[in-house]
Amino acid sequence: MNSAHKKTEDGLINKYKSNLESRIEKGDRSLVCRDEDFCKEVEMLLRNGSGQKIHSLRGLDSLAVMEKSLSVFPSKTGQVGLEKLSKAFEVLELAALNLYVYPWRREYRLVKMFSGMFTHSIKPALTLQQAKELFGLLGYQVSSLKGDEELALNSKLVPADFLLSFACGFFAARMECQLLLSALGSVDRGLEWALQLVKERQLGLSLQVALENTKRKSDAASVSDTVLAGGMDAELDLYTEQADASHVMSTSYSPPHSPYTQPKEIVVNQPLPKEPSQSHLGSNEDARHRRSFKDPGIMENTSHGQAEGDAQKQEASKVMCSCVMLNQLYIYHCEQCKDIHSSVCSCYTECKRKDTF
Repeated sequence: MNSAHKKTEDGLINKYKSNLESRIEKGDRSLVCRDEDFCKEVEMLLRNGSGQKIHSLRGLDSLAVMEKSLSVFPSKTGQVGLEKLSKAFEVLELAALNLYVYPWRREYRLVKMFSGMFTHSIKPALTLQQAKELFGLLGYQVSSLKGDEELALNSKLVPADFLLSFACGFFAARMECQLLLSALGSVDRGLEWALQLVKERQLGLSLQVALENTKRKSDAASVSDTVLAGGMDAELDLYTEQADASHVMSTSYSPPHSPYTQPKEIVVNQPLPKEPSQSHLGSNEDARHRRSFKDPGIMENTSHGQAEGDAQKQEASKVMCSCVMLNQLYIYHCEQCKDIHSSVCSCYTECKRKDTF
């Protein structure tokens, strides 16, 4: 510890002690420091100075406690998390002062971990391990009789000056929580915002610099999230079924290197294929009965100018000819016989001759 740090620590502890003695002389029963003038003085010290130096009294690292707590305990906003911590530090300050001012009182030898104060003020803000460690600084340890239900005071008492230092440290931590709460303002900042602010304070930065760094990093993270979200939307549009999925289905039947046209137009522009052998020919009726299922992909190719009711009737009457194979790209829909044919089908030739396409 350098001399400047030691001077700051001793000066703060001495002022805290003087304020405590003054209040006791005046008959103030509340040991926890709520003196308005002294609170403002410590707040200014924290605002302009290094938080890390002030919060490291006698090995107590209050900022590390705050970071751990905000990381572990979820809360809707940063304000809620800081308020819970402030209350927990107040209870710890009181516990240290009770031992410092009244070391002979037997009721302070046991801390009931199922008591109302412990349940409502300590558990919501500190993990069980944190609670054991912080009360351990005051001389408490897990009771050998009650286990995790009680913390018992060690027979070897912690020196009075240590207890005063810890009380002052908990008080400073409480003031830090209040300072950060005022810095967050009336806006409901997220828990991550408060957590980042605590991390900046751990670097030994003044409150203003810590706020500026937190805001800059928060804005950068928001921009990054927006870019990632936009990229994700684009990816979802590309690989999931969207409103244009029917267009993708239709174009899969389009001839290569040419724009998509309706089946009627394709047939007109296609040359007649070579006549297939008679052994492979069959009547149109036979083909219709052999294979009579509707192809959802082909159903997309109905004329866009037809009324919806007529289109549904025509779609229902479509028949896939047995000449059509799954690997054929060029298939044609006859508007007269309502069948779907390949270019090598005899029915295709017959319909062509009758100019029904």
